[in-house]
Amino acid sequence: MAKPAIPPQVPELCLGDEVLVARTEGIQTIRRGRRILAIEPETASWTVMDPGSWEVFTRLERPVLFSVLCAGLPGLGRGFVASVVEQLHRLGMVALNGRPYHDLGTLWPDRDPSGPRFLALHVTHGCNFACSYCYNASGGNPRKGMTAEMGRRILEKAFQELPASQLSFDFLGGEPLLAFETILEIMAFGRDLEQKYQKSASFLMQTNGALLTPDRVRCLREFRVGVGVSLDGPAEIHDRNRCLQGGGPTHHRVVTNLMRAREQGLSVTPLGVISEPADFPRVLDYLVEELGFEVLRLNPCSSLGRARGRFEAGGERAESFHRGFMEMVDKAWHHSRRTGRPLAVLNLSEMLVNLISKRRDQMCMRSPCGLGDAILSFSGEGQVFACEEYEEATKGTFYLGELEELELGALASGSTRVQALRRRRVENIPRCSRCPVRRFCGGGCAHKALAWSGELLREDPMCRFYELTFTELMWRISDEPEIVPALGGLGNASN
Repeated sequence: MAKPAIPPQVPELCLGDEVLVARTEGIQTIRRGRRILAIEPETASWTVMDPGSWEVFTRLERPVLFSVLCAGLPGLGRGFVASVVEQLHRLGMVALNGRPYHDLGTLWPDRDPSGPRFLALHVTHGCNFACSYCYNASGGNPRKGMTAEMGRRILEKAFQELPASQLSFDFLGGEPLLAFETILEIMAFGRDLEQKYQKSASFLMQTNGALLTPDRVRCLREFRVGVGVSLDGPAEIHDRNRCLQGGGPTHHRVVTNLMRAREQGLSVTPLGVISEPADFPRVLDYLVEELGFEVLRLNPCSSLGRARGRFEAGGERAESFHRGFMEMVDKAWHHSRRTGRPLAVLNLSEMLVNLISKRRDQMCMRSPCGLGDAILSFSGEGQVFACEEYEEATKGTFYLGELEELELGALASGSTRVQALRRRRVENIPRCSRCPVRRFCGGGCAHKALAWSGELLREDPMCRFYELTFTELMWRISDEPEIVPALGGLGNASN
């Protein structure tokens, strides 16, 4: 049997003859040949059993004394049976004398103890690109943007009212570099606030890269900004969707600026949006083998915004994305073994972290997610939202109020709107409540579920992708545990 997904947290058990062993209800199993994958959904635990371990497991259809269990399995030996029962206990799959290993009341906290600390500032709706799948600014007015004064008010209020000692500010658009001078003023003010409030601030930005000039790179490097650059792969893939307002190609300019920024010492991470599932392996090859990046992100394209109607949402497309993603995983694993260095595809790394631990640092892959608790989002006009993702048609659901009317530090616990949003938990989503991987993916993205179905208490449209991919990764980890550190699952996953 595979080792427990988490290390033991209690001393070795002493299984006496009179210990009552009872299997946890709801365990789901999948067979491959002579091996069986068992998943305990509520504690997000799993293991792959060999025939001997499976024989022990099948004898636990009803509660049984340990002595009786061993007597019924004379060919396996008491020591082997004890080791299987102990592992199953630590995995939450059996209770001993009525006592489970995990306390479900504390295993999945309802709130982030640090409170909101990821702050998204939508500094502009304008963009110099016209990407065919964009939804971040759909319906927005490109002439409206955040003033430096509004940015300073947001930062002052965040430093003053939020309890977290470390705050992260993410500049979003549109294309944020269209508001570069404003961003510089906001960041300079943030550095002053660090001294005033004895807190630290980090700055992030997602850009299309076309305006990433050497002078701007120097400024961003001085402020230690972590910059994501949208690059969907080689020219024939990238230029299919990421084009100028007039339809012209953008690949050459983006790659030139990206590589120059890296040479200048800026912390840059390429982010590819994959619109065709079969492109996953080719894009990985391009970014890793040709451009030399070893930390990147490859996101499946949503069927939202301008892509609505172009790509079908739901099961069949999600299954295609699963197949392409797993081909990419194989390539990444081969690259890491060949080079002897870790390769972190960050969304894959985040999945690996959720598979091998009970940590849920990635706020979009836990239940409830970070809505209004770990994250707050601010418009250029000073409106406060519970999520950084929204379309014009969905933003009202996430609207919390006007900046000056709110106590930011009290929103997570005191806002009735936040509490209503955080009812989106896997146990309240019909499909998720029956899914074996519900505690690994957390039900997916609240905004995408709402935009796709019109209902907040619905599964992410990529639900089937997560179900298949998490399950397949369990088999891979069981076969080759070293895949976890090799692909960034022990330390490179983003928060």
